[in-house]
Amino acid sequence: MVTKSLPNASIIIANLKYGTDLDKSMQDAQRYIDNIRKDLPQDILSPVMSKVSPNDLPIMSISATSDLSATEFYQKMKDDYLPQIQQIKGVAEITVLGGEEREIQVKNKSGQTEIV
Repeated sequence: MVTKSLPNASIIIANLKYGTDLDKSMQDAQRYIDNIRKDLPQDILSPVMSKVSPNDLPIMSISATSDLSATEFYQKMKDDYLPQIQQIKGVAEITVLGGEEREIQVKNKSGQTEIV
C-alpha cells in the first residue's frame, strides 16, 4: 500500500494480488470508508475510489508552479491549459492534484451557508 498526502488531498494506492475480485475489494473498501466517515473532518469531500489496471497507469506527470494566487492559478489551469492538453491525441484522462478551487459562500435568510 502506498499513501501520499498533499495540501488539500490524500491518496491511498492499494496493490492487489493477481486474481483478486476487484468488485468485492472495492465494496469492502467502501464499507470501511462508510464506517470511518464519522471520524473524518465534516468539511471534506466524499472519498473517490477507482480501479486502475497497470495498463492505465500514467505515462506522464506534469507539475506546474506560478506566482499567481492558488485559486487564480487553479482556475487558469482548469480553464485554459487542461482543455488544450485533453485534445492531444492519446490523452485519456487528466487528474489535477492540489491547488485551490474558487468557492463562493452565500448566507441565506435563515443564516445557513450555501456554496455556489
